[in-house]
Amino acid sequence: MLRTLLSISVLVFCSHPGFSQAYIAVKGVLFPVSGISGGELMGKTGNPATFEGFFHLDTLQKTLVSTIVKHLEDFETGDQVDFEQFTIRLEDINTTDFPDDPVYDDTTFKTPYYFVDFLSKELEQSVEHLVCLHDTASETLEVAASPVWIRFYFLEEKTAYAFIKQVKTELKMKYHEK
Repeated sequence: MLRTLLSISVLVFCSHPGFSQAYIAVKGVLFPVSGISGGELMGKTGNPATFEGFFHLDTLQKTLVSTIVKHLEDFETGDQVDFEQFTIRLEDINTTDFPDDPVYDDTTFKTPYYFVDFLSKELEQSVEHLVCLHDTASETLEVAASPVWIRFYFLEEKTAYAFIKQVKTELKMKYHEK
């Protein structure tokens, strides 16, 4: 049943590029993941065992979406997954502190990686944050406390740079429209 559902979702994605590319099961519920994986990071001793960030620039909705999937170490239950999704409107991104380079981190996880943060303009809660966590009773995406920045994770430096360039291009196009 699950295999059939995943096959159908892949067919929908292939025929409609605006749809999500994958679904992640949390507590038996499938949540759509927009965008492309920045790569799976191996955790250090303790949780999470793996950490994967997906990045998506939605040019139609004029938003950036970062989806984080954490697979925790207790594999016996098979349902130790945390799912978090962060969304910021392009118009809310602080362009004066716009990153030119990704940040390299080789201490947080076993796998070295790069990250890119975009701050919100007003430094208020303008980043939408939705979660479904393994240790809560909820089986739906719930609104959580919103940070003032959005973070994207990448295994490869060139992918991080390409993403920065893509966002800059979209922001410049937006300002040319005015």
